[in-house]
Amino acid sequence: MAGLVPAIHVLFPERLGTWMPGHLREDALRAFARPRRLGETLPRHFDTPLPIDAVLDELARTLAGRNAAVLVAPPGAGKTTRVPLALLDAPWAQGKKIIVLEPRRIAARASAERMARTLGERAGETVGYRVRFGSKVSRATRIEVVTEGIFSRQILDDPELNGVAAVLFDEFHERSLDADLGLALARDAQTGLREDLRILVMSATLDGARIGKLLGDAPVVASRCAAGAADGGCDRDCTEGRSRLRAGVPARCG
Repeated sequence: MAGLVPAIHVLFPERLGTWMPGHLREDALRAFARPRRLGETLPRHFDTPLPIDAVLDELARTLAGRNAAVLVAPPGAGKTTRVPLALLDAPWAQGKKIIVLEPRRIAARASAERMARTLGERAGETVGYRVRFGSKVSRATRIEVVTEGIFSRQILDDPELNGVAAVLFDEFHERSLDADLGLALARDAQTGLREDLRILVMSATLDGARIGKLLGDAPVVASRCAAGAADGGCDRDCTEGRSRLRAGVPARCG
């Protein structure tokens, strides 16, 4: 069926939505968008709104002034595939890579491929991945999604992380030896060798204030609540929830 998409898109664009689910239709349309020109600014706004969008500007401002931060967002908020793209055009990231850590190979490949489709590209271009027994990267790759074990070997081979602007630890609440080791090594590199290196810890359920203290009192950015809460609280800004998270108190508004 995938082979029929180009012909249908060109000959009958108005029919594309009659047989394809919404999320697949969006990917198909992006896949046949014009190629991105070298040096063109990546988008900060996206076609499909997600809860994480509400805090992207706050996160960008935070990382512009600090070299570490904690992002707490509920499952489905979009942090995995949207945050790396939103940070890629930041001044401190120009000419360098952003490394995103995932706990599993399947998650690393899937998130890289999803981000690549958002850009109308294939994995291995602007967005690539490195996992055990396989990788898709190129000289053009700016976002590199890796497993935690791969990152541990990378930073042991290159303690300064030359050419890397930021390291994003996704799903950190799952906690593993490789994740903890990777964060410790990245923090050691940041404090001793690379003060300009950004570290962002992302999680769905995490004591943000506690992790923030380990990162030198790093600020905590909290996303809006996930949609569909029984009390309707997700329809408002989670100002109270953000304050509670920064104070280290569990909050319903994530």
